[in-house]
Amino acid sequence: MNTHQDIIGQWPTLKDFAVDIGVTPNNANTMRSTDRIPYRYFWQAEQGAKRRKLKGVTVAVLQEIADQKLQTVEQKEGAQ
Repeated sequence: MNTHQDIIGQWPTLKDFAVDIGVTPNNANTMRSTDRIPYRYFWQAEQGAKRRKLKGVTVAVLQEIADQKLQTVEQKEGAQ
C-alpha cells in the first residue's frame, strides 16, 4: 500500500471506515479524495483494521505514507 487511498480501500465500505475511525462518511470521503488521513486518526484506523482483520494497516505504515507525501511536497517547493 502506497497511499492513504489504498489504506481506506481495504475497508468493505467507506461508511465502515468512517465508523471505525469515528468520523462522518462525508469526512471519510474527503480523506479518500484528498489521499490524506490526518494523524489524529492513525490509531483508530489501526484498531479498526485489527478488528476487521485487515492486513498492513498500522500507525507506522500510515506515518510512512504521510512522511513520503510530505517529502514530495517539500521537494516540489524546493524546485521552484
